[in-house]
Amino acid sequence: MFEKTAENLSKRGFKVYCVKDAKDALKKCLDIIKIDDVPAFAGSETIKQIGLVEALLERGNEICHRSYLKDGETAQDIMKKSLSADFIVCSANAVTEDGEMLNVDGTGNRIAATFYGPQNILFVVGKNKIVRNMPEAFERIKTTAARLNCIRFGKNTPCVNGGDCADCTNEETICNISAVYHHPPRGKNFYVVLVDDSLGY
Repeated sequence: MFEKTAENLSKRGFKVYCVKDAKDALKKCLDIIKIDDVPAFAGSETIKQIGLVEALLERGNEICHRSYLKDGETAQDIMKKSLSADFIVCSANAVTEDGEMLNVDGTGNRIAATFYGPQNILFVVGKNKIVRNMPEAFERIKTTAARLNCIRFGKNTPCVNGGDCADCTNEETICNISAVYHHPPRGKNFYVVLVDDSLGY
């Protein structure tokens, strides 16, 4: 499943790098992002787990991140700046064996930046997010990714309170916008570091 997914991602035009674990994923990301690049970050447990933000700061990179605000900056400022950074770095909620990726957002800043923002897009994806097809990708988000993220954000949604997705219209839902990546956006460099280990939600 892992090898087939990597092969099909490559066939679709994504620049795919297969690595063994979080340590190797971090090393590959540091190879892809250069010292003069300014990467922007959307919220991602996967990126947090590999320690990329800390490694970049230690190396001396300037970053665009809501947890590292400059004086007078707001989270909204960072989301807007992310559209003009050198990289947008995040993960996918699900990846199909056929090589398509899916993200579902609450605000849409992550999706917006990966569609029509930085020239370079970098996804780090653990093998736990690989599914057979797009229906399973949406099901994975309903049963796993959205629920765990709602718990992390302290949301009051049916998936948190009852354990099952109710396709809710709750004002706290984070399932507002869906994006399927069939191929890289035209003219962009789209890197996928596929990790043969479980990472993120």
